[in-house]
Amino acid sequence: LYGVEGVGKTRFGAAARKPIFITPPGTFGDMKPKPKAFNPTGWKNDWTTEEVTVDGVTKQVTSAGVLTLIRYLTTTDHPFETLVIDELGAIESMVMQHVCKMNNSSGINVDKNSYGVGWDAVRAEWEVFTAALDDLRRIKKMDIVLLAHSDTKKFSNPEGVDYDRYHFRLSKKGADTLFAWSEIVLFANFRTIVKMASKGATKGKGV
Repeated sequence: LYGVEGVGKTRFGAAARKPIFITPPGTFGDMKPKPKAFNPTGWKNDWTTEEVTVDGVTKQVTSAGVLTLIRYLTTTDHPFETLVIDELGAIESMVMQHVCKMNNSSGINVDKNSYGVGWDAVRAEWEVFTAALDDLRRIKKMDIVLLAHSDTKKFSNPEGVDYDRYHFRLSKKGADTLFAWSEIVLFANFRTIVKMASKGATKGKGV
C-alpha cells in the first residue's frame, strides 16, 4: 500500500490479522519478550541497544538489521500472523548506506558505485529482502504488508499529452522490483468533495 502523507497507511497495517511491525532502523517496537541468543544477519552486524526518549521518559530499545528481524520471525515460534513493514523509503536508505559501505564509496553514484553499479547493487539487495519475505510467507504462512509513501512524477505519454501520476517514493529499480514482487498493489488518497457555502451558491470549497 502506498499513498499520500497522513492518509492512514499505518492504520491499514494495524488492522491486519495479528500484526507485528518492523519500523526502521530495525526495531520490533515494544515486542515482548525481546529476542535473545539469536545470531543476526542483515544490514547491521549485531544487536545494538540504544536509549530512546519519548515524552520525557528514557528507555532501552533493542535494534537489529531488518533482514535479521525477518529471519527471527521465520525461525522462531510467535503468535503473529501478519508482518507490516513501515516504511519502504526508510529501508531503502538503509540499503543504500549498506551498498556504499560494501563498495567503500561515498555515495550511491560515485566511486565504485558509478555508472549504475550502485543502483544495480541496491536492486540486488531488494531481491534479497523479497526472498526473505518469501521464506517467511512459505514457512510461517504469514501475510506481508509493505507500506510506502507516494510521490508524483511526469509521465511521458506516447499516445497523447504528458501528465503527472503517482508512484512509490523509491528509486526506480527499487520500485520496479517491489511492484513486480507484490501480489496486490494498493494506492490510498483522500477523497475531495466540493462543499457549497450555501444553497444556490455558485462557488464552493474543496474539502
